[in-house]
Order: sequence, then structure tokens, then C-alpha cells
Amino acid sequence: MYCFYEIKCPKCGHQFTWLEDSKDSDGNFYRRKGQKELLESTNCPKCNTKMVVLKESHSGIDIMNESIEIVPGFRGL
Repeated sequence: MYCFYEIKCPKCGHQFTWLEDSKDSDGNFYRRKGQKELLESTNCPKCNTKMVVLKESHSGIDIMNESIEIVPGFRGL
């Protein structure tokens, strides 16, 4: 079953529909520092900002934000 979320870009404020488990080009997973979670990433279709997706708040966080880190030793195919 497909699961879609409406996500808001942290840079330009554009709202777009994101398909959960859609594979991003870099294959990385991210997390918020100090958290045990896996966050997926996507690009804003309007401004192309790369962000991690926060499904519970329907928003994104820029991957360059200091609160975000790549999950070490975990890469997609």
C-alpha cells in the first residue's frame, strides 16, 4: 500500500506530496543527533533543497542543519 505525506520545504515553504519509501538518489539515511531513528530524504520540487522528512510534523529539515547527521554504517542499495 502506498503512503503519501504532504511535506513543507524548510527553505521556500513549498508544500508537496511525498511518497513514503521512495528511494532518494544518494541512498543515505539520516537522523536527528541523539535520536535512534531513520529518516528518509527528498528534494523540494520547487527549489531543489535536499531535506530529511519528518512524517509526524509534515515538514522537512535541510540536511545541512546542524541537528541532522548521516546514520553511520547504514547505506541503501
